Amino acid sequence: MADITLSTAIRSNLLSLQATANFIDRTQGRLSTGLKIAGPTDDAVKFFQAKSLNNRAVDLGNRKAGIDQGISALEAALKASDALEDLTGQMKGVIDSARSGDATQRAEFGTQLKE
Repeated sequence: MADITLSTAIRSNLLSLQATANFIDRTQGRLSTGLKIAGPTDDAVKFFQAKSLNNRAVDLGNRKAGIDQGISALEAALKASDALEDLTGQMKGVIDSARSGDATQRAEFGTQLKE
């Protein structure tokens, strides 16, 4: 195979083009990911700080989801409590009416309570 000889100017231009291509690839990677620092080779300290902050944000998001579930459970319990309170009030009204009525009315109220 024949050797290719390059002049100093051509070799310099070729290396410059390769460096420019590498820079473009790196910039396109940053644009596509939205990350200023793609890996620990770019800036190790900033990369690991960002990774730590991302992990912390995920943990906080998970805790928020747990809190939201707790709030939903409490809201459901409050609605059930309100429904029981309403039902108790209705039953009390039927019982009070039965107390003041005669035997026939009491039998009707007993049937209502069983429903």
